[in-house]
Amino acid sequence: CITMSAPPPTPPPPPQPPSHPPSTTTSTNINTTTNAPDDWRKSITQTYRTSEVRSIAPILASLEPGATSDSKKMLAMKFEETIFQSAKSFDDYKKTIQKRLTKLKKHYAKMQQQQQHQHQQQGGGGAGN
Repeated sequence: CITMSAPPPTPPPPPQPPSHPPSTTTSTNINTTTNAPDDWRKSITQTYRTSEVRSIAPILASLEPGATSDSKKMLAMKFEETIFQSAKSFDDYKKTIQKRLTKLKKHYAKMQQQQQHQHQQQGGGGAGN
């Protein structure tokens, strides 16, 4: 009678080193001037970013009153994400959000004034004839 025994279990693989070396190591493959601007993003929690999106959404919504709730949230998320990825520092991130929101408000206010002016001209010009 031939008995078959199971092969011995293989040991688990050794733990892998982290994909990003610690900042205290020195390596010729690490360019600290290139990686430094990205470091600030690692310290920002998703909770904080979500609160930023929640503060941005009503402002953007006021500029587009016909938009749905979901589209307002999506727009705010894209707005924040774009700035988050392009900002050079946390301070730059905060300032850029404020600058762009202010610029958008001014742009929409100007457009509304132009539309009201055009509407008044169209309505006023036809009434006299």
